[in-house]
Amino acid sequence: MKLKSTRTIAALAFAAFTSLIALNAAIAYALTTNTNNGITYITGGASVDERDEMAAQRKDFTLLLKVAAKSGKYLGASDVKISNQAGVTVFECTTDGPWLLVDLPEGRYTVSATGVGITQSQKILISKKTPRELTMFWDVKD
Repeated sequence: MKLKSTRTIAALAFAAFTSLIALNAAIAYALTTNTNNGITYITGGASVDERDEMAAQRKDFTLLLKVAAKSGKYLGASDVKISNQAGVTVFECTTDGPWLLVDLPEGRYTVSATGVGITQSQKILISKKTPRELTMFWDVKD
């Protein structure tokens, strides 16, 4: 009888342990939807699981910005500023990883990202019909 209860306790302990691992993984990859200046965004992508979650939510955003080295390796946090055609900053944030999903209204914008101390800018047109994907590359050693 003692052997059976020891096995039961071990099985319950194992089940609790694996549940905690799954819960921690879910918490680690739960991305938060934020708002800046009335514009909804999600930032992250440091792990494959985060990128998969962001890809699943891609349809709800008009812009996906990625930051990477020229080798293709993703970079970490970047300071992003988006200005409208009149030059007024309508959105800014510091990313939590190499991906940024932003739901901009239709219009013309300049997207500026500062990574590794270097700022790059690119003009884009946002249309609800055609979501944009923009990757900015920096010439850095991996």
